[in-house]
Amino acid sequence: NAMPEPLPITKTEITTWLRESGKDREWLAGELKVSLSIVNQWLAPKGQIPDDRLVSIRQLMERESAAPLIGDPEGNQIMLTRKRG
Repeated sequence: NAMPEPLPITKTEITTWLRESGKDREWLAGELKVSLSIVNQWLAPKGQIPDDRLVSIRQLMERESAAPLIGDPEGNQIMLTRKRG
């Protein structure tokens, strides 16, 4: 049984997610180990993001959105903050 293909994410979803999560294209470039100009090319109106990079971006989005939230017994979402020490 093959895994169903995840739906491709759009450039709009990526830019919205970056803005909402307080990250920028420079952060994304660093995470993907590419230059900022490459990320800008991908997200340009005529840009194409390579499939393997889309997979990496999806994984980043899932990792970043899942990380800080943990549910309590009532099903509320709790934001964890790290102490600087």
